[in-house]
Amino acid sequence: MVFRFFFIKKNAAYPPSPFLDYQERGLAHFEAASSHKIHRSKFITLSISVVGLSLAWWLNHSSASFTPAQELPPSINLTKAKPEPVQTSATPIASAASIASAPHTTILSQPKPIVVSAIPEIKQALNVESPIKDRWLELTIRSGDSLSKLFSQHKLNRKDLHKILQLKQHRKVFRSLRLGQKIQILHTADGHIQQLKLHSGPVHCLVIKASNENGKFIGTIEELALETRQKTASGQIQSSFFGSARKAGLSSAQVLALMKIFSWDIDFALDIRSGDRFNVVFEELHHQGKKVKTGAILAAEFINNGQVFRALRYQAADGSSTYYTPAGNSLQKAFIRTPVKVGRVTSHFNPNRRHPVLNRIRAHKGVDYGAPVGTPIYAAGNGRVKFIGRKGGYGNAIILQHAQKYTTLYGHMNAFAKGMKSGQRVKQGQLIGYVGKTGLASGPHLHYEFRVNGVHKNPLTVKLPKSLPMDKGFVKDFQQQTQAVLAQLNALGSVALNTASALSVE
Repeated sequence: MVFRFFFIKKNAAYPPSPFLDYQERGLAHFEAASSHKIHRSKFITLSISVVGLSLAWWLNHSSASFTPAQELPPSINLTKAKPEPVQTSATPIASAASIASAPHTTILSQPKPIVVSAIPEIKQALNVESPIKDRWLELTIRSGDSLSKLFSQHKLNRKDLHKILQLKQHRKVFRSLRLGQKIQILHTADGHIQQLKLHSGPVHCLVIKASNENGKFIGTIEELALETRQKTASGQIQSSFFGSARKAGLSSAQVLALMKIFSWDIDFALDIRSGDRFNVVFEELHHQGKKVKTGAILAAEFINNGQVFRALRYQAADGSSTYYTPAGNSLQKAFIRTPVKVGRVTSHFNPNRRHPVLNRIRAHKGVDYGAPVGTPIYAAGNGRVKFIGRKGGYGNAIILQHAQKYTTLYGHMNAFAKGMKSGQRVKQGQLIGYVGKTGLASGPHLHYEFRVNGVHKNPLTVKLPKSLPMDKGFVKDFQQQTQAVLAQLNALGSVALNTASALSVE
């Protein structure tokens, strides 16, 4: 292949040579150079042309591409002219034949920028966002805490808090946070709330979830998934039944429930003796392995002054529950023995008692229960309000009519229960008023009378009529339902008896 070399004269009307810059640095003109320098220049020019043609062929036929981590090399520019902007397409490099035949053309022309199309993988990598993982935050309410304070401490979204507090039906829950109350918050890494759980009670949880509609929140009350476990408790009364029962592991609510179960047979204000024993089988509710609430009493035994009383809980198909003896007899009587749950007998039934205020012999035809002012008073049995108002020395009093031949009187009351009026129907155990000291009373107490056909009877010893026995159709189901807990109760009783015997021997 033959290459012709042409050199541009200094004053020629051709485009400036790319080597003009070298002339300004003191390089001699190629025409004035020595023969050695001319041959050297021809060799250099020929070498550059061959390299350029090889590069052009390689770019057109090679599948090589740039990796995202590489940068494009700067354009070769031998002049001081400002580089041309990047074009959308590259001009093809001329073939060797066209270069050889083109007159007055420099072998090394101004190189065009190499254009490389955008690599999709790079763009895609730049647009991928790091996933924001949701996370649970578990908090316990401490002194001085509020939702606002907790949100600030943990950098949670304040706008979400404002929306949550706008839920009118749940505002009361947020305003009455309790020490030790648990809060669980599901949030994104940037603090937006996805879900909030607040335990609003032993077995209930307020659940607030973010809605996709305009960023709103929806709140619902859900029941916790509870596990029911059976527990037992046994004890012997030392100084007080309440204290001994609490020491044995019963809650305050369970102690009151136990008193109510046996209230038709035992007067817990009068009959309890040191050395009396009790055994209880009860339910305990757990959530995620933690105790959250005590459940119902399933079976109980109370040994009072040597007399054994037993109760088994039977739940009917409609969900109602009643306590029966192991033989299927209802423990509930037509009347409860004591109309106040807290108090002590300060004056017994006595026809020849000296009146503490009048200071003369005057029959005391009832029983006095000393208790603080405001102590609740309950109806002894189902009936109707025969009288309500002021009644001489009784002060504020209520008389209830039960069936045809029974009446009960409650005197010296401080106030009547709201809504109580003459002729009103009441149920056994219903609140009717509060202990006071109105009328002829030396101190706050309840004066309670029990009459049969108008004749005063001793409320502590009168034989109370029993309720109807269990329907025969339920006896078999009752026995099947209570068989297991009765066996537990028998086992507790045996252990208690053996323990008591061992202690007596020592």
